[in-house]
Amino acid sequence: MQEFYSATEEFHTAITRYFTQEKRPQLFKNLANDLEDVCINVSSTDRKAQKAC
Repeated sequence: MQEFYSATEEFHTAITRYFTQEKRPQLFKNLANDLEDVCINVSSTDRKAQKAC
């Protein structure tokens, strides 16, 4: 049983490290790229609304 637990812990540690250290920066970069147009549109709309007041 200890052998199974050890292998499970090793997998958990490895997959956690992979996602937090290797994939997280890429995921945030992709998210920022995906949201860029939305944020620009919201910002532009907000400026137009402020000018109208």
